[in-house]
Amino acid sequence: TSAASGVALAAGAGGGTASRLVVLQGFGCEVEDVDLEHNKNLDWEFHPTRAAFGAGTRRYMLAAAIMNPVVCVGFLVVLYMVAFAIFKMSDMSWARSMATARAPGLSYVPYLFLLQGTSLVSARMAFFPEDNNSTATTVVGWTLLLFTLATPALLYLLVLRHVPRLSRAIPDPRLFPEDEAVQMLSDEASEKVVPYTGWKKTAYRFCFGDTIWVGSGEVEEGYFTEQYGVVFEPFREGMTWFVLTELACILLLSLLSAWRPGIGMQCHGRNGLITLLFLAYLVLLCWLRPFSAAMDNLISIVLSALMVFAVLFMTLGIIAEVSKDHMLFVAAGWMLLVSAILLLLKALWDIGTYAIDIYLSRRYAVREMVRNAGQNNSMGALKTEEPAVEELTDMNIDIYVVLPDDCDTLTSEGSVPKQSLFNSSLNGTRNREVPALFSSRKSAVSAMKINSAKSIQSSEGATSRTPRSPRIKDKGRGKGRSERKENLTLSWV
Repeated sequence: TSAASGVALAAGAGGGTASRLVVLQGFGCEVEDVDLEHNKNLDWEFHPTRAAFGAGTRRYMLAAAIMNPVVCVGFLVVLYMVAFAIFKMSDMSWARSMATARAPGLSYVPYLFLLQGTSLVSARMAFFPEDNNSTATTVVGWTLLLFTLATPALLYLLVLRHVPRLSRAIPDPRLFPEDEAVQMLSDEASEKVVPYTGWKKTAYRFCFGDTIWVGSGEVEEGYFTEQYGVVFEPFREGMTWFVLTELACILLLSLLSAWRPGIGMQCHGRNGLITLLFLAYLVLLCWLRPFSAAMDNLISIVLSALMVFAVLFMTLGIIAEVSKDHMLFVAAGWMLLVSAILLLLKALWDIGTYAIDIYLSRRYAVREMVRNAGQNNSMGALKTEEPAVEELTDMNIDIYVVLPDDCDTLTSEGSVPKQSLFNSSLNGTRNREVPALFSSRKSAVSAMKINSAKSIQSSEGATSRTPRSPRIKDKGRGKGRSERKENLTLSWV
């Protein structure tokens, strides 16, 4: 995880790793914490509310399967309530209020923390209906299992697929003040953001990474990064999909752990698959280094390596049928203990770096500059647009018209084609009919004057100069007839 999203992100992403550690602590031919034969409560990482529904052996599993989603939904409701309070008590827009409350993206934290336990107990209830107290328990199990398996796809559809359009990672101005993307922001960047050099630059880059995620969409969509950044901010640009890899690892571990294999090859095969799953995740981490900060990549690789060797040693110990006091199990236990301590230290580290992030206004200042630059560009574009047709006065338009020799009349239905004479000059309007009738080339009808001269007098007698305009050929001329060319100037008065 990254300090980019602070305490909540540290707790959420740490929760995914912590739940895997809990699974491995009960590693064997059965995962002890979800063992059907043990009529006891689950570990708090799987079931934080500690509630029980009913009196059967599945009472804790049923409660976990129901209460864990309730916790996530309740957290989401609280986020919206906070956003609403900010909206009512300040002059912020609703979009900015949502961004300030980090709604709804912050609900990803409890979801990630509870995903392992929810998927584990729901799989166990779904796969073994004969052990359930009622059919309703089986229905709950299958419903929750299918939903948890679908959540990565929902996360992609609702958030990740929009990241390339609505968010981008720009070089950190404190590290790369001369970068072109930084220079394009404004002079405000050099005033508010002081570049680091020497050991400060090295330490800053190691802890926070090279880039800062900012908005890249329209102004009204400019808060996407603040609202949903908790999901993808820890990753480098182009690696945001890696969050799906972590979710897939959690779900596959739940499915394999929920499997109740027999003694012998079934148990060894299941444990071998779990070992390969952790190994594949470690290889991807080492190969891709998906996180933006080097610190995050380092800690993730070390944690993953410790878990790979721990599960490998335990698998070898189970195959060899040695006692729990054997060196293999002792070494695996120490590795899991070190992993837990390292995970705790990483969470504390993320809390500290998040405090530094706020103190330096590391992301906020840059995002505001990007947002202001986008708004200024939009205002500039509005100011440079041509006025609408109704607002034009004394504007001449040169048209190159090809007329038949025997034609002495121009009308909007006749020689002058019904197509835009103005194109992008009039706010990009197309297919606009000529808004006047022409009865003769030498007299003006309605608001138009036509003359074969290069420039003409307006209705008030002032001479108007004409900018270049598109040349339009008359599509209505007869075939086989002689033609003459005339330069006509239209004056809008």
